[in-house]
Amino acid sequence: MNSDCSLRFTIEETPTDVQVLSLAADVEGRLVIASAQSELKLEGILLVELAFFLAHWLRVGGEFNYAAMDMEEQPVLAFIPQTDGTALVRSVLSEESLHVPLDGLTLAAKSYIEQLSEELSANYGIDVAPVIERNLRYLANRRT
Repeated sequence: MNSDCSLRFTIEETPTDVQVLSLAADVEGRLVIASAQSELKLEGILLVELAFFLAHWLRVGGEFNYAAMDMEEQPVLAFIPQTDGTALVRSVLSEESLHVPLDGLTLAAKSYIEQLSEELSANYGIDVAPVIERNLRYLANRRT
């Protein structure tokens, strides 16, 4: 099975004054989920907030549902594991959906977090890693 899958982003808006509490709401951009066959393009995504959800999903597995704090319709992005080792990727922001290899999606999510962290650090002086870690601890404590 081809594990060709990627999550690419373009940062379109960043905070002028970096506040850790508002970082998730202030970094916005475009997200492209690509497979070998097609792409799903989403506009107006809160990129750091998405990284929180992806990091949590990578730890706990299962179905992924990203419900953005600034959008009424949900889920903004969902990965629904299928029995054949793929995941159905869908969003309320698009009429399209994708089937991608689940292992490729996992690698793409890890790469997304790393690349977003690197770009925010290099181009904007924002260290997002501690913010993601703090969010993961919060989510872990909330579940217990």
